[in-house]
Amino acid sequence: MALPVGKPKRLLVVDRTGIEAQVWPDFNTVDVLIDCATPIVYTMARRNLLRLNETIAAAVAGFERFDEREGGR
Repeated sequence: MALPVGKPKRLLVVDRTGIEAQVWPDFNTVDVLIDCATPIVYTMARRNLLRLNETIAAAVAGFERFDEREGGR
């Protein structure tokens, strides 16, 4: 994983954290809000939203493989 230039900031997203999306078709973008202690809004075009979707899907699949190895805990 390539790390960004500078010091990355890690924010914890806990259970029940609000995650919302707002599509802006006139601008061909979407805002993704993660409402943690320090709320973050990511504004991105469809291409980057699809990349984010692929990354999250791969992470979820990793959890599923782990659960299978651990006996479905």
